[in-house]
Amino acid sequence: MKLDKIVDGKPVTMGTTECSDDSTKRTLTCEFPRGVFRFTIQANKMAGTMNLTDGTLWRKISLSKSP
Repeated sequence: MKLDKIVDGKPVTMGTTECSDDSTKRTLTCEFPRGVFRFTIQANKMAGTMNLTDGTLWRKISLSKSP
């Protein structure tokens, strides 16, 4: 996964990470040096969390694919 943030309306790459998926549970898990992303996939949407290595919730994330 390529990780970008938007600055002044333009994407800025923050890095990349490897992810694993569980098609039965429809989940995506991506570990990175500071923690882990965990997403649940439903149709064209993904929702999940970003937790630090100590388990602290860092972000709640909701994504949707544009038509």
